[in-house]
Amino acid sequence: MTQSSITVIGIWAVCLADALNQGLQLPTSSISQGPFPDETALLLLLVPFAFFLIAAFLQRPMKISPPVLSRAVDARFGIGTFDNWMSRLNPVALFMSGAIVLGGTGLVSTYLSTQHRGAYVISGFFLSGGFGLACAYILSAIFPPRLT
Repeated sequence: MTQSSITVIGIWAVCLADALNQGLQLPTSSISQGPFPDETALLLLLVPFAFFLIAAFLQRPMKISPPVLSRAVDARFGIGTFDNWMSRLNPVALFMSGAIVLGGTGLVSTYLSTQHRGAYVISGFFLSGGFGLACAYILSAIFPPRLT
């Protein structure tokens, strides 16, 4: 296993572990204890799904490649190294997985502990965004180019 593969696995492990930890702490966080009116709750559940579905699907042809970082990595390790590494990292799938893990863990831990409405709304926000990205990911497989 190469060092770059270990780095990709490490980034995924750290991000998903952090999402799990945040989901477990969500019911007792101070932000989830605030009041959430019905209209706000509805917006926080619907807008992320629609936004991430549309935005991610429309940005399919674009690659995430900061020019300075890309040039530095390519100069050090060879042309195309950064793009190859980013395709293996798959940041969209990482963000989608993290959002779904955080939202799902938050819902379960809220149900098992405080059952506060605000924690449910915040968990739903992350689940909504994660599912929006998942739908964009599936649609991009059906209608190429594929989302990476």
